Amino acid sequence: MPTWSDGVFDGDGASDVLGTLRGEEAEQIEVAMEEAFEYVLEEERIAVYEVQEALALATVLAAKVDPDGADRRARREADYLDVMPTRDIRLLAAQAVRRILVPKGNDWYEYWGEQTPLDAIRLLAVRLDPGENA
Repeated sequence: MPTWSDGVFDGDGASDVLGTLRGEEAEQIEVAMEEAFEYVLEEERIAVYEVQEALALATVLAAKVDPDGADRRARREADYLDVMPTRDIRLLAAQAVRRILVPKGNDWYEYWGEQTPLDAIRLLAVRLDPGENA
């Protein structure tokens, strides 16, 4: 569970997934996003590493949807990933982010929930949801 801060990009899961996907084809990036978000939604107990992956990818996706609402780091990471945020992937990401905010069965929340600005993560879900932010 190596993590060096409470920022979305400050964990091994985030660093690994973003490093792996840089320069990949859009289709491969979208598949990786779907897998990360589906893991969070389908697993009974979600691990810290996988939550870090999902949050980083969701943050990058939100920066693609709304660059003006993203911080500089998110916009920079978004520039490295050539993927278009479809309605389906946005919805899946928003659902995964909302699941991350549920403490039950969530190792990340257990370890980092009190130290992380959860309001920013709630806002991330809103920014991603195509029904709330078309």
